[in-house]
Amino acid sequence: MENRRTAIKILASTAAALPILGQEHAAHTAATTAVKYVPKVFDVKQLELLAELTERIIPRTDTPGAADVGVPLLIDRIANRTSESAAQWKEMLAWFAGEGQTPDQRLAVLQRISTETGTPGALYFKALKDATIDTYYATKAGLEKELDWHGNTFLPDYPGCTHPEHQISDKG
Repeated sequence: MENRRTAIKILASTAAALPILGQEHAAHTAATTAVKYVPKVFDVKQLELLAELTERIIPRTDTPGAADVGVPLLIDRIANRTSESAAQWKEMLAWFAGEGQTPDQRLAVLQRISTETGTPGALYFKALKDATIDTYYATKAGLEKELDWHGNTFLPDYPGCTHPEHQISDKG
């Protein structure tokens, strides 16, 4: 199934690019404030669609939303890593554009595919959601404003997740 393969490749390319995002954050901030960023992969319509979709996943509240912190532009940089990655992202955006012509229609599509499993839409949703979340929380706003993390925390030990539903039972 080509769509499944494409979604997996998008996820893999995004995960591979995440360590680089920290290095590029300062360059991105300088590039978007001093000089207008020139997209490398997406055209204006695709960036607008990507901004709309990422903003649906992490909307503006009392903290900036995904589009506010430049997640679509950072995804453009990730997609620019390889021509295959660029093609996969463009394919995914074309799929979303084909599924809904208006923001309300695309919201309905996102709501529908967020509960599906094994469909092309479900795979695209997971790829988009993972890329949005990972990229957002690699930004200064995501780390400092949302998570209140300033890189100055010392943990003598790490107990791991304490939520009962995330604990692994010894009984298998």
